[in-house]
Amino acid sequence: MTIDPLIEEILDNLQPYMHLNRWVVAFSGGADSSVLLSALARINKEFATPKLVALHINHGLQQQAIDWENDCSRICQSLNIDLIIDKANIDLNQIKLYGVEQAARDYRYQIFNKYLQANDCLIQGHHKNDQAETMLLRLCRGTGLDGLSGIPKTRKLNSSCLIRPMLNISRTQIINYAKQNNICYINDPSNDDTKFSRNFIRHEILPKLESKWPKIIDRLSATATEIGEVADFIMENVAQKLQYCKINYQLCGVSLYSGLSITKFNEFELEEQRRIIRLWLKENKVLSPSRDVVNKIITEVINSNIDASPKIKVANYFIRRYLDSLLLVAIDHTTIVTDVHWDWQNKPSKTINNIMLTMVASSATSNLNINLPARSIVIKFRHTIDPKLKFSIAGRNCSKKLKQLMQEYNVPPWLRDRIPLLFDGDEMIAAPGLWVCDKYQAKKQQKHQCKLVLV
Repeated sequence: MTIDPLIEEILDNLQPYMHLNRWVVAFSGGADSSVLLSALARINKEFATPKLVALHINHGLQQQAIDWENDCSRICQSLNIDLIIDKANIDLNQIKLYGVEQAARDYRYQIFNKYLQANDCLIQGHHKNDQAETMLLRLCRGTGLDGLSGIPKTRKLNSSCLIRPMLNISRTQIINYAKQNNICYINDPSNDDTKFSRNFIRHEILPKLESKWPKIIDRLSATATEIGEVADFIMENVAQKLQYCKINYQLCGVSLYSGLSITKFNEFELEEQRRIIRLWLKENKVLSPSRDVVNKIITEVINSNIDASPKIKVANYFIRRYLDSLLLVAIDHTTIVTDVHWDWQNKPSKTINNIMLTMVASSATSNLNINLPARSIVIKFRHTIDPKLKFSIAGRNCSKKLKQLMQEYNVPPWLRDRIPLLFDGDEMIAAPGLWVCDKYQAKKQQKHQCKLVLV
């Protein structure tokens, strides 16, 4: 039996995944995913493949979204394939931060992870032209070696995996297959809008390159693959160096930030440092910044004066330096509140500013044990406290201002207004996880500790 080259390519790439429970196809209804789904349905009839499921995400960004959803439903019914439909609810703040394309992509992957099970494989319809477009797009944005490696054919996706079996197939082959097999598909008008960077490259740049160099798509795709192989080799070494530099930044007994030791980081050459930063951000699911931004992180943050508190915004994070640590700090939009009363005896837990304070009995000996008053206490923050006041900390010979205490206990400047402080009337009891004031440190009386948990 003669097998269509497109079918043969898809089947060859999916051979290692025949043992899985389900093949979940990312099905937009466009030409690429429609041809992919039709081809897989045909393969499913001829071979013992995993159960085939389609997943359609209604982004709600186009007026025709409901019509497309219905079209996808009809197509799946005609192919006798189960269809999962999920309606997106993309955060407007994410669109402002990243743009529509990136915000929609990030949301799609949230949906994928929602439905994928451990023995599933997500299958996407990216093809050779997508690979060429991606390489040019990242080159224009000034990405590093990892970005120029293009779209990977396979990768892990939490507990499941992702495969793109059509990366060696061109858009022309896909359209021709659709015509030959009478496959209907959706035409999204936004794909023709050249205000989007990818569409500009697709409609304005690549056709001109092809008119001069007809094989440019093949060459760009092949180059991306070669760079990917080199990048994989290099990144194995970078991963070891990143592991050497990594720190887990904690405060008040709570793990707060992913970080790097600057002393260890500075043992490496500049190009190695760039790669370490990119891999660090990638591991934290932060979109890889341009080369200019990476250079600024090194020159303006890492190499800043030790007493400075510099920061650079990358996606929804600040990259900041504090002492010997480079830290990835999520931008916090919570409002700093005024004084809050806490009836700790009747309600041992209190949530405030994304922090849950929990009062627990303590049997172990610790300088953080508190002898609490048998009445409600007050949670205050630095901005409501007279900066001239001094406090006597247990185990210290002299009283000090709050600003001095924050510095001595290595509280980063951007957190000092967010540290909850326990008060008994006008007297400070403790800064949970940091210190206990002399008058309230537990000795033989009933002992408690105030634990902090991020929520």
